[in-house]
Amino acid sequence: LTATQIEITWDPPPTESQNGKIQGYKIHYWELQNQNETQKVKILFLPENTIRLKNLSSYTMYMVSVSAFNAAGDGPRSDPVEGRTHEAAPSSPSYITFAEVTTTTLKVIWGEPAMPNGVLE
Repeated sequence: LTATQIEITWDPPPTESQNGKIQGYKIHYWELQNQNETQKVKILFLPENTIRLKNLSSYTMYMVSVSAFNAAGDGPRSDPVEGRTHEAAPSSPSYITFAEVTTTTLKVIWGEPAMPNGVLE
């Protein structure tokens, strides 16, 4: 969707396996490379089947899993699916230096940005 948002849509569990009225959904999501450090849960208390996850890192692969819940508790989580946020502008160069300075020219050297936020070209 954007560099910091992903929209997730899912189907409700089949009626015969709901075991009561669905009260909402839990959306588990994490950065693919940092699950233990980045795992979060969003809870929807409405029987909606779409959510927009916001404030995500740019150009990052995320894994998402959904479970329904009712008065008796949480149902099983879905198999995770992956999605990537879009690219964003890179951060500033990691360093910049000037070399071979003369009265009419200079050589500028810079390092790649700490956060490329996409593919550098």
